[in-house]
Order: sequence, then structure tokens, then C-alpha cells
Amino acid sequence: MILNQDTPNLPPLPEFQGADEQDLTLEVFTHKSLNPNPDELKPGFGNADRLSVLGSQALSFAVTQFYFRYTPQLTAQEIILKANEVIQGPKIIEWLDAYPLLKTRLRRSQASNTDNIFASLAEASTHFHTYVGALQYSRGPQVVNAWIFGLLSLSEGVKVEDEDIPMQDPNPPPPASSSSASPPPPGYPQGPPPGPPPGYPASNAPPAGSPSIPTNFISLSFVHETATKRRVSIDYSAHKEGAAHTPSWTVCCIMDGVERGRGTSSKQKTAKEEAARNAFVAMGWA
Repeated sequence: MILNQDTPNLPPLPEFQGADEQDLTLEVFTHKSLNPNPDELKPGFGNADRLSVLGSQALSFAVTQFYFRYTPQLTAQEIILKANEVIQGPKIIEWLDAYPLLKTRLRRSQASNTDNIFASLAEASTHFHTYVGALQYSRGPQVVNAWIFGLLSLSEGVKVEDEDIPMQDPNPPPPASSSSASPPPPGYPQGPPPGPPPGYPASNAPPAGSPSIPTNFISLSFVHETATKRRVSIDYSAHKEGAAHTPSWTVCCIMDGVERGRGTSSKQKTAKEEAARNAFVAMGWA
């Protein structure tokens, strides 16, 4: 099926979120003909070229995963061929046509013609990859995969679901003892071993109420994935203080309109990650 903006059940265009939302929008929708310094690296995502590289890889993974889960199963060579048809072919231009905002919002110099820009497969692909990269950066892989799976399901006329693979606990609890286990021999002490003698340090087990997932395992994308699964909206507010060469960023993580976590750092991205982790724990998801 050829998709267009009137195609029934066309997935809604995902939007950027987070403290970088405005900067991402400006970067993605400013054509290089209007950007006086395209190589400048901004905090966090860098620039459009970096987003395009990220988006190209994210798109390739999502498309490959779709055809890997396709039914009936495809051979390895068939997966490669079908994925390349999407990634390297005119499907990108078709998807851009299905979402006119991706084209009309692009700011360009007066000398550049929008039709000429998107008539070039290379230019169109770069713009689409940049948008996907910004989504991957701000919303995480689950949002990208859900969108691409929706588009490909319509194109192929087959519904393919992206399976959610839960994150494994790096410290799984020990297996429960079997009720059929043999009882200890006569004379062997029953029940748990006695505690340490007075004055001897207790075990180094984490205190009650500590998170079951260590905070260093909680990534920004994992927080966003969990919030999406639980249908919790997530947003950020950022505030900078101090001199330009020694800034202090404070970022608040807001879930369903309520501040749940806060982070402070000299780098906005680090403060955002800390705020998201603190919110994750505050929501009781750890």
C-alpha cells in the first residue's frame, strides 16, 4: 500500500519531548542553507548531522526488527533485502508525503526550493533521519519502533507487534526453596542460621525501601519506556544559573503534571538524567 496523509489508521506523528524540545525542533527544521554554523555542537544532542546518524541507525534497527518479527518468517537474506528496500528506497519520500508538516515546517533560504529539496532521495533521507534521531534522543527507542512498526504494518497489510522485552534485574532474588526439598538430617539445626554475635557488623544487605534496580542501571530511555508503558506523561523544565563558562543546570522531571524528581549538574543532559532517575524511584518503579 502507498501511504498518504489520508490513509486510514495512519499513526500520529510523534513529537519531541523534554528540556531540549525547542532546541531539537529548531535544529531539525532548519535547512543547512539557512544555518550559518552547521558544525556547531550544542549541549546534549550536538547538531543535525549527529541526529541524522543516530536516526539512520535507529531506523535501520526498527525496520530490521519489523521484518524479523514478520509472519510468515522470512529468511535472513529476505530480511536484508526488504529492509534495504525501505531504508534505501523511495519509501522515505512516501512517508514524508504522508506527514506534510515534516516538509512545510522546514525553514530554508529563499534560494532553496522545498520541492527540489525533497525530490532528492539523499536530501529527503537526511531530513527524515534527523527527525527520527531527535525522536530517539528525546523519547527513546520504544516510540521510534512503535511509529515505524505502524507505518510498515500499513504498507505490508500485516499487523506486526513489537514485543516489549523487560529489563532483567541485575540482582535477581535467589530462587525460592522447593517444598519438596528433603528435610535436614537429625541433629542438623533447623531454621535460619543465627545472627552475628553482639558487636559484629551486620550483613551489607541494602536497607529496606532501597530500589531493587540500582540507579546506575536506570537510563533516560528506560525511564521514558516505563512511563510510556504505564501511560504516564513525562516532561522536563530546565533552569540555568552562573556564568557561561561555569553554568549550573537544575532540571525537574514532571510526570502527569507533578514534579517527581530533580537533578543538578554543570551539564544539562547530566542534570536531566539525574532528575529522571530520581523521578523513577519516587514513582515506585524501581
